[in-house]
Amino acid sequence: MATDKLTMRNELVTKSGGRGHVRIEGVAKTFPVRDGEDVTVLTEVSLELRPGELVSLLGPSGCGKSTLLEIVAGLQAPTRGRVTVDGVPVTKPGPDRSVVFQHYALFPWLTATQNVEFPLRLAGVDRGIRESKARDALKTVGLAEVGSRYASQLSGGMQQRVALARALVCEPAVLLMDEPFSGADAITRDILQEELHDLHTRLRNTVLFVTHSVDEALHLSDRVVVLGTRPGKIVKEITLDRAALGAMEPADRERTLGALKSEVWELLKSIISDAGTYQAR
Repeated sequence: MATDKLTMRNELVTKSGGRGHVRIEGVAKTFPVRDGEDVTVLTEVSLELRPGELVSLLGPSGCGKSTLLEIVAGLQAPTRGRVTVDGVPVTKPGPDRSVVFQHYALFPWLTATQNVEFPLRLAGVDRGIRESKARDALKTVGLAEVGSRYASQLSGGMQQRVALARALVCEPAVLLMDEPFSGADAITRDILQEELHDLHTRLRNTVLFVTHSVDEALHLSDRVVVLGTRPGKIVKEITLDRAALGAMEPADRERTLGALKSEVWELLKSIISDAGTYQAR
């Protein structure tokens, strides 16, 4: 079963077409500080996300992962460089990109369906169409039966699924996820990771996923991008051949992933203990 899923995912990514091609070109971000020197959070970050690819950003706190994601979302402007999605420069938020944040940010006085349809309502979509799309989105994340329940009546895992459905309802080419499962308990987090894995296999959105978890990054990603800090820059990229991993015997797959995990952990520990040692490459 695991082999079939991984092979299918590899084929779907290959066939996903042109939507969701993200280019991050020489992006730097500096914040002014009152009564002090400006702080450079990111410097000369260049990264390409191919259509249908799931790429994780991994690194210590303060390395600029969330800042980079917000620049791709159009929520912040880079100080230098640019981001394009399907060749169009990103200058503001747009329907081609949706964001799932760490906190659910649902309206507790609205039902699950009303929360999901909210961006369509802001866009002026007719009520019947937006309700239909919201129901379909909830079905996609496995919550078809909870549409009439208020957000405040749902468990944390369900609320995060509603937030994911809301992000998907506009059919974005790019899904931006900022530590979406970090607030969940261990069991719920594992379930949400599996659901995202299966969802990405079916929908083939391009996904940029911010995480602090090495296990999560290696489990979900086609590619893991490790950021150093002071200022944030790419220090390593790890490509995971999902088809090859799926074809391995379970013990061999565990050994391969275990070796990668050890490599990444050693890199992260070095970054934290000796910031600035690693050069971008």
